[in-house]
Amino acid sequence: MRVFLDTNIIVGAFTTRGLCADLFRKILSAHTLVISKHILAETKDLLIRRFKVPEETVTEIIALLEKQEMAPLPPTLPQIVIRDVDDLPVVAEAIEAKAEYLVSGDKDIPSLVPLREIRIVTPREFWGVISKICPL
Repeated sequence: MRVFLDTNIIVGAFTTRGLCADLFRKILSAHTLVISKHILAETKDLLIRRFKVPEETVTEIIALLEKQEMAPLPPTLPQIVIRDVDDLPVVAEAIEAKAEYLVSGDKDIPSLVPLREIRIVTPREFWGVISKICPL
């Protein structure tokens, strides 16, 4: 399954123990993680600036993420009504990458009207999906 993770899920996977870390490991082991340069830049910035992760560690995390499939930013953004327009590139990249799921903890993104191209879910909802496919 092709899965696109929003920045908040990736950052959570590396800064806390729990659901995001478990999701991240499970996706890497049994699915295709798709990410983008936009997500990489946000992840790097948040890890260094907000979470004070040492730069050497962030460099290793980014190197791991760069080995995953990269989604391009589409030439035109989709016409989706979204409260925070800064979230539009994330949705557009996930659609462009033909991801089956976009997993986000951002309340605005999962609340979007269901899109034909992709299922947008919270981490908890996605855990339910992948737990049925590959139980622990």
